[in-house]
Amino acid sequence: MHPDTYARHALAGQLLDHPDSVLDVGGVRGRLACFLPRSRIVVANVAPPADVLFDGQRLPCADSSFAAATSLDVLEHLPRDQRAAHVAELARVARGRIVLASPLGSEEHAEAERLLAAWHESTTGAPHPRVAQHVAYGLPTEVELLALAKSAGLRGELFFHGDFRRVERLFRLATQARRDPLALARYAMLRTATKPDLTLTRVAGPYTNRAFLVV
Repeated sequence: MHPDTYARHALAGQLLDHPDSVLDVGGVRGRLACFLPRSRIVVANVAPPADVLFDGQRLPCADSSFAAATSLDVLEHLPRDQRAAHVAELARVARGRIVLASPLGSEEHAEAERLLAAWHESTTGAPHPRVAQHVAYGLPTEVELLALAKSAGLRGELFFHGDFRRVERLFRLATQARRDPLALARYAMLRTATKPDLTLTRVAGPYTNRAFLVV
């Protein structure tokens, strides 16, 4: 796995604390399962491959049908007016803990994403779909994340992780590597040298990469 992908799923697994079943909404088969080998993981997504396909709004699952639920890097791909409904669906199907993760919408991170989107388009001639959505929909802020939990009748707790500058450096090199053999060599060296960081903090900094909302 990419170091950032590894860290996101490893930390979610730690925060979930080994429930017997998890609905991973928006996930990819096999990723979360690597870190929760004793849990039954069901992946729900809007397109295959997934264990459960859904329309992006209503999950085809009964109330309280899973011990826990996750939504990892999904919120930033939803318009702001759809995020509360997404969290409410997670709360409906989970009878226990819910873990959401998203890039943290600090001013510094939002500006970096705007610059990254412009750089990608000028470098490749096309927008990057995921980064473009980050810019169009906005990254969730600390205040917004806690408000989303409250809107679902839940009390949320925030944890913070990583430095978005490290993730962005790998992203730029990976983009260049598709066209430049020298960039490919640099990317391979940096990717090999970059070890997943599994440190969580309670306080965000200006360059914090991701927030985890635990409810």
